[in-house]
Amino acid sequence: MKKKTNVILKVAILLFALFVVSCADSKALLQTTSNAQGGELLGSAKNNRPEHLKISEIPDRVRYVSIDDDDMVMAEAILNARLTRKEEAEFVPDLLVFPGLMNTMIERVDTVGLGGKKMKIQGNFRDGQKIFFGSVYQQENAKSYIWEAFLQVIGTDSIKIRTLKSEELSLWWVYIPFDIMEPIFMVNNRYIIGMNKDNEIFVMDDISNYTFSGMVSDAAVQSSVKLESITLLNTDDIIERNFTVEELANIVTKIDTIVSSNINKPNINGRLKVIVKIKNNDDPELVYSGDINALGVNINEIENAIRIKKYRSKTDDITFLLLYQK
Repeated sequence: MKKKTNVILKVAILLFALFVVSCADSKALLQTTSNAQGGELLGSAKNNRPEHLKISEIPDRVRYVSIDDDDMVMAEAILNARLTRKEEAEFVPDLLVFPGLMNTMIERVDTVGLGGKKMKIQGNFRDGQKIFFGSVYQQENAKSYIWEAFLQVIGTDSIKIRTLKSEELSLWWVYIPFDIMEPIFMVNNRYIIGMNKDNEIFVMDDISNYTFSGMVSDAAVQSSVKLESITLLNTDDIIERNFTVEELANIVTKIDTIVSSNINKPNINGRLKVIVKIKNNDDPELVYSGDINALGVNINEIENAIRIKKYRSKTDDITFLLLYQK
């Protein structure tokens, strides 16, 4: 009789495969757009604009999506009024604050207290892949707080707004996973503000913190609190009664994504254990131990996100241990 392959081993193999696919998928858009040869200028602009708003030559591999010249002029006037008069801005539902600006804000704003969702940015550099963190803010009070802090950062001196130069387009392209879309502006030769067609702000950044080999400061760099191991705490028979190998591996991977995205201080040395019990008639139960406060683990966000998924086993409780460590 042929011996059945160990279920736990099967899950471990599939988890490894899923992690590889996950890493590849997170870069899929960046890789696709980065492969554009010779640079691409798309959109409706005729470039009949004031000199400071003209579109620069598009560098190799960069895709730039323009809007009508009149719309670009109008967008600049709206942004200028917001900056010079210190007016409240309007935002898209998900405001993206990229790692460069997060690095600038970190000394001025309690970013952990704002409740933003962590945004992971991967960049491929000559000395290897590096990971940086920005934030996505959805709460209106958090967006307003970020905006007020940004207004303080740029100060009360004269405001200078222009489009991005070719070398700036090329540099910023390394750190973003989407096409560069107008209206997009450089403020005071340092800060990038991008808006949508309704002139709501959707992205903010500080390009002065970037180089072609990585960020100037490591404050926003993933200092890698990594998932060290996954331990399944049930027998093969119990696992087989409740999940296929693929189902369980998929659940473990998704829960790891939720947990790791809510470790808010990855630059701190620490160790975190999370025991997850998936039940057949109730929400999963999580037990945490280790450097929870030091790592800034947002337990409420983790549990809310997992509760929404409504993971259930068929008959038995299925338990596994996630170990994170730096």
